[in-house]
Amino acid sequence: MQNTEQNKTNVFFMEREFIFCLVFVTLASGLFWLDFFRSYQADITVLVISKSGTESIAQEVSDNMATLTSTLSFYERVLTDNDLIDDTLFGYAPEKRKALWNDMIEVKRPLGSSTLLIQVTGATGEQATYLSKQVTQTMFSLAGVYYNVKTDIDMRIV
Repeated sequence: MQNTEQNKTNVFFMEREFIFCLVFVTLASGLFWLDFFRSYQADITVLVISKSGTESIAQEVSDNMATLTSTLSFYERVLTDNDLIDDTLFGYAPEKRKALWNDMIEVKRPLGSSTLLIQVTGATGEQATYLSKQVTQTMFSLAGVYYNVKTDIDMRIV
């Protein structure tokens, strides 16, 4: 009789220890995975101003710049313009590279506005900030290729 009670007591303590260990391991792995999937985001706002006073030109430029930044050729231009940025998407098929690029960067133009919100996601805060600056710099140089920045438009970081 005493042996049966002792077995029940041992089983009870083993169950309690197992549950305690399971909860501890679950919490520890949950914290690990939270840190593993962490990413940082850097935002830059660009104001596009029409020098001729026509707001539609500024909105058109904003739309075009937002569209152009999502292309794979824009990503390759960012890499070409700066030697310090590694091509982390090297080796992927072009469609996959474009999809991954669009996961890293998003350029939004609020409705009825001539501003652009550039949001860049990176593994570290420094990486996101640096890449957002380089994207903005490349956007400014690309705007100079397609538009006359001396007479038509002006772009400013807000």
